[in-house]
Amino acid sequence: MRKKKNLSPREEMELREKEAEKKRAARKRNNSIAALMGAMFSFVFVGTVLVLLLKIRLAMNERDNQPVIEPYRGPAIAVTELTSSEDDSKPAETTAVTAISSAETTTTTTADPLIKLPGEGSGEVVKKKLKTAAHSIYELDPLKSDISSLIAGFDGEWQVYLRHTASNREFSINTKPLYSANIIRLFAAGAAYQKVSEGTLDAENTENLIRSMIEKGDGETFAALIEKLGQNSVTEWCRQQGYWDTVVSADDTAASTTSALDAGRFLNSLYRGEIVNRDVSGRLISYLKARSSRERIPAGTPSGTETANITGEGYDICHDAAIVYCDTGDYILVIMGDTKGFGWSSDNSIIQVSELVYKYFNGDPNAPASSSSSEEDNGESEGEGESESKKEESVESESEEKESGEGDSSTSDDSSTSDDNSADE
Repeated sequence: MRKKKNLSPREEMELREKEAEKKRAARKRNNSIAALMGAMFSFVFVGTVLVLLLKIRLAMNERDNQPVIEPYRGPAIAVTELTSSEDDSKPAETTAVTAISSAETTTTTTADPLIKLPGEGSGEVVKKKLKTAAHSIYELDPLKSDISSLIAGFDGEWQVYLRHTASNREFSINTKPLYSANIIRLFAAGAAYQKVSEGTLDAENTENLIRSMIEKGDGETFAALIEKLGQNSVTEWCRQQGYWDTVVSADDTAASTTSALDAGRFLNSLYRGEIVNRDVSGRLISYLKARSSRERIPAGTPSGTETANITGEGYDICHDAAIVYCDTGDYILVIMGDTKGFGWSSDNSIIQVSELVYKYFNGDPNAPASSSSSEEDNGESEGEGESESKKEESVESESEEKESGEGDSSTSDDSSTSDDNSADE
């Protein structure tokens, strides 16, 4: 074992100072490392915060650039008038007054080229006569509740879409992707017309295919159109238009799906002339109107009511999608049923919903279409004829007094004379 060297007091003092200096240097080095690590941590933290703030800002900018959706402002209280255009080349305008609050109203004017108004092009003012009802036809919540209760009692699962064009309000019930059957032909027609407008499909041949597919319900022309388009083209077009529930299967067109919401919004775009353009939309609507079938939704409206619809059916499904034209505002109604084996016998379910909707907007669907206008005309003239009816009542009472004074023996003869006189008066 090595012996410790004896040190003088001075050498011991120098040794202690060296050791103390080493400790101070080590402490200083450790403090520098700690400071560096702290600076690095602060840099990372600040960088992370800045990245988060940037992401938040970008998200806010993206939200601000989204289209503004008007909030629900309460039920509209009346349709004041419809004014046809002074110039035949301009679309007629529909003016509706909508209640915002108890003390505030606003007027919304929309141009709808495909709505045909009485006297269109003559410059006359055509006033809409609305039936007096306990509810506003522009408040759709009661109707939605009634439809929900009705379809809850049907076999299978049902979905409904409704849009009232005069108030521009809509609702849907239970909407989800479902086997589309013939309803998919609407979207195939839309995609085909888009290709024609882009110059990638022959216009005349495509038009003939679409007309046969819609008017006659020809399945072979539908298959031919899909082959020309390419099955993925229809689905891609639907994605571009925002029809997210609609798919044409690339392997099997029988697996194609859509929803009441997608079909209803397609018909709304068609009604507004937005499927490619007004001319194309008008032709497709004319093909839908030319279908001879009056079953399902048309069967729930009075005879003579104009409709443009397309149906779909199968062992497990029963569908109808329609535009219904009526005095109190045209509406779009789509009813689709997943009937669990009752598809071929579910027409009456759709008819019941159609009757309920028509009655809500127009009164009793079983009444002749012409009677409604005569009732309204009678209601308008009621105030004017009030004074005349009072005159007739006073004349009748005078004649009765005269008859009673002529004696009991001639009572029956006098009564018949009084009736004849009152009839002449």
